[in-house]
Formats: sequence, structure tokens, C-alpha cells
Amino acid sequence: MSSRKHKTILIFLLFSTLWGCDSATLNDACSVQFPNLQKTYEDAILAMAPWDPRQPVENSRGVASLDGGNHSHPVLQEMDRESWKLWAESRLKEAQTFLDLAQSEPKISSVRKELSTLANDIVAFHGFTDQGNPGRMIATLNRIQEHSRRVYLLACPQ
Repeated sequence: MSSRKHKTILIFLLFSTLWGCDSATLNDACSVQFPNLQKTYEDAILAMAPWDPRQPVENSRGVASLDGGNHSHPVLQEMDRESWKLWAESRLKEAQTFLDLAQSEPKISSVRKELSTLANDIVAFHGFTDQGNPGRMIATLNRIQEHSRRVYLLACPQ
């Protein structure tokens, strides 16, 4: 992976980690934090694109009989794995903040199950990151994003 791409990903991870949620009101969560969290997950999926096994590899054109068709995605380096693990840990803290909020707000207690599933998927993402398994990381990010949408729809009046 190019140095420029790597810098972009590290900057994204740094800012998304610092963007944490520290407010304890449902109104703040619905108006600011959930939408920002959705954007964070969307950005994470985009940042994982270089490792997505479903995406074509850049500059992969060539005659298969000459190069053996050996086009592979970049390996998730240790530094990338560590950055993604820190990102996941920050997201897990946010999920716990939302779980605490759901326990203190009786009108949104129905979202606890969805939040628990979201938190479990974040833990799974962390594990796949530790293994260096980008395909499973991306699939898990997509599930996390979907659970986040469901939480927003259940918890926040439209």
C-alpha cells in the first residue's frame, strides 16, 4: 500500500477515535452522536476498501497466462491491525455509553438487544482485526453499520 493511502487511513482512524460520544442525553444521541456514528462506520468501510477481497485489485490488468493471474490485495500490516483494534475499542466504548443510556431511558429500553448485538459485532471485528482477516472485518463492519441504523430507527423519533 502506498505511503499516502496509509497516512490517509491513519488520519481517518485518529479522528474517528477522537470523535467519541460523551453526552448522556437521548436528544444529543439522536441529533448528533448516532448520525456521526453512522458516518464513522461508512468511512471505516471506505477505508477498508484497499483490503476488500470483493474489489478488483488496482493495476491488476495483464495476461493471466504470463503472470499466473496472481493478483492479491495488500496484506493487513501489523501497524494497520493495531490502528483498527484501537478504533474498535473506541467504538465499543461508545456502544457501552449507548447501552448505559438505554438502561437509564425507559422509553428506549427496546434497543438494548440491538445495542448488545452491535457491541458483540464490534468485539468480533476486533478479533478479525487481530487475525488480520480483512474480508471478515469488512463483512462485520457492514453488520455493525446495519445494527447502528436499527438502533437509530428504534431509539430516535423521526
